[in-house]
This record gives sequence, C-alpha cells and structure tokens, in this order.
Amino acid sequence: MKRKILHVDMNNFYASVELLDKPELRDKPVIVGGDESSRHGIVLAKNEIAKRYGIKTAETLYQARKKCPNLVVLPSHHDLYREYSRKAKAIYLEYSDRVQSFGPDEAWIDVSHRPESGLEIAKTIQNRILKELGLTVSVGVSWNKTFAKMGSDYKKPFAITVIDENNYQEILWPLPVETFLFVGSKTAERLKTIGIDTIGELAKVDPVYISKYLGKNGMSLVKNARGEDEDPVLSQDEQGPAKSIGAMRTTSKDLSSLEEISKLFSILAEEVEARLAAENMRTRTLRIYVRDNKFNNYTRQKALERAISTKTELTKAALDLFQEHFQDLGAIRLLGITADKLEDKSQPQQMNLEDLMQLANDIEENKKVTSKEIEVLLNELQFKFGEASVFLANDLNESHDLNSLDDLNDLNELYDLS
Repeated sequence: MKRKILHVDMNNFYASVELLDKPELRDKPVIVGGDESSRHGIVLAKNEIAKRYGIKTAETLYQARKKCPNLVVLPSHHDLYREYSRKAKAIYLEYSDRVQSFGPDEAWIDVSHRPESGLEIAKTIQNRILKELGLTVSVGVSWNKTFAKMGSDYKKPFAITVIDENNYQEILWPLPVETFLFVGSKTAERLKTIGIDTIGELAKVDPVYISKYLGKNGMSLVKNARGEDEDPVLSQDEQGPAKSIGAMRTTSKDLSSLEEISKLFSILAEEVEARLAAENMRTRTLRIYVRDNKFNNYTRQKALERAISTKTELTKAALDLFQEHFQDLGAIRLLGITADKLEDKSQPQQMNLEDLMQLANDIEENKKVTSKEIEVLLNELQFKFGEASVFLANDLNESHDLNSLDDLNDLNELYDLS
C-alpha cells in the first residue's frame, strides 16, 4: 500500500500566536524575542511583513531596526506557544495515531489507513487549524517524510503542495541542493566542490561515490533525493520519552562579543526550558555546538553536578562551557544548546550547600523563584538543622519562639546571613 504522509508547518508560529489578540498589529512588521532595552537583543521570530524587509532570525535588534525603523518588537511567551502546539497536535491525532512532531510548530502525520486522499485530509486540517486556532498552516503531501516536509516548505503561507511520483522531479530536482532536508551549509559547500548544485544532481550521483565525501549520511541524502525515504512516522508510544532536547541558531552576521553570545545562548536556553517544561524533564548533561565564520564546527559537553531545567541555569552552564573552551575562537556564526541525560522533574533531587545558598540569595534579591524551589530549600534546611530551625514567615505562630532557637547563631555563621 502506498503511504500517504502529511507534513504540517504552522506559518510564522511564534509571531502568529502573538498577533492573535493584537489585530491592530497584523498589518505591521512584527518580530518576537530580544530585549528592547538592549542594543544586542536578538530576533527570535518574525511575521511575513517583517520578512519583506529582509529581517532574519537570530540577527540583532540593532540590525533589524536599521532595515525597518518602525519595527514592532514583542516579548516571547513560550507557555502560550506550547498551548497552541498541543491544541494543533490534538487535532492531528483525530486523523491518525501516527503523529511525529518536528519542533513545536511542525509535525508529520501518516494517514495511509484513511480512505480520503492526502489532499482532502490536508484541506480539512488546514481549515480546522484556521477556524479553531486562528492560525495558518502550510501542508506538504507525499508518500515519504522527506518529500512531505519539502512540500510544506515549497509554498507559504497557507498553502498545500502535493508531491507525488509524477511531479517530484519537476518540483524538487531543480532546487538548490542547500534547500534539501538535512543539507546544512557545510554539507552544501562540500557537495558544490564536487559539482553537485541541485537536488536533481544529488539524486543522480553514485551513492558509493558520495559516501567518500559525506559517509553514510551522503548515501541517505541520495536515497531521499530519489524518493526512497522509508523512514516511518512514529506514534507517541514508539517515540518514547525524549532522549535529548536542543535548540540551535545560525546568525546572519558574525558574533564576536561575549554579550552577543550570551544573549543568543539565553534565547536558546529559553526554548530548551520551554520544551523541558512541556516534557516535565530536567537535564544532567549539557552540550553546546559552535560554528565559526570559517564553517568549522565544534562541540563540548559537561556533566552537571545536579540536574537543571531553568533558562538561567542553562544559559550559565552553556556560557561557562563556551568560555572554558572557545573564548579565543573568534567570530561565531552558529550556537546550539542540547540537554542530554534527561530525567523526570518530579523525581527528588538533593541540593548541595552552594545550590541552597544561591536559591536563598535569589529569594532575598526578589528574583523569580518558584514555590517548588522554595519548598525544596525549606525541606533541605529543615532536614539539616531540624524543623524548628527554619520555617516560612507566614507560618510564624506561638509554636515558633525565635528566642528558643539555640542553633540560630551557628546557622547564621554557617550561611553568612548576618
């Protein structure tokens, strides 16, 4: 049986969600992300109008405003994006249990078992997403995942592209090789050095020959360009829990200052934090990816003393790794963060003294601290020094007599609270 696979891509997802309750901004150039007070804030997403000004993801607000002085900058709300991502996936699951997400705004859907054509189902889903969520989607329809994804990218926004055995050579093969799925800039550069400039030329090359340059990945690319991708769309049960969660950005210009690098790490960490929260996970190993302006790629990872999950923690760990290994690397064009060795966030975790004190300092400085973190801090201190030694101020009553706490001076000295 010939497979029927859809790839659904929610157009300009972050920006579109932000504009749902801001109709007055829909005809204006809008970007999401960045710190408006900072000259080096970075573009996280943009709407179609902003794209027309040549604004690119991951460039600085300073650059973006030079291109478009009347640019509207909105803060990001990842909780909201997760909510709409879940709503969209719930709609997809009404048509198949084989729904495989590709980031928060994209998903493959295998509808091979259904009697309707792939085009009919694509139209139905597209109209439902617009009516029920207020968002537009582009859909690719094909017999394999690679061509379905290429189809959703082929026409945007709010489009459907069917790529079948009769037209795939006409539609895809003339396209530049760098537009093909999983062909990055460095791979494209290598392919072009051996005369492969288009997807069609990639499809016609000897897989054994290409493997000399790209290894097994080269053979897979050739097969996929020929329409021989047999990779299944996995159900949630088959996918299992996430093994790693990451985010990566290529920049439109060289990043040279630590401030710019820190800002981009912060944006990436915010994305990873949101996805960790959606999975209720935290990480015990952090990995960073770095590419310099000569297209050399580097990666380093670090086992963490304790599992982390917040934007602040992830940013600090990534920046520490960068400063330790790449401080003198020079101009940077790509950064990535990946959280590995994930664990359930609900599992108990013992905090060391340094962690406890950092949390206490955050509370004292009125930084954003969750009630769960406060609870962990309280439990750890009570375990170490007894329940009577420390408690929440709003629990203060007749049973807590501060004058009876003989250990108070020792506690102050240990934690340097005086």
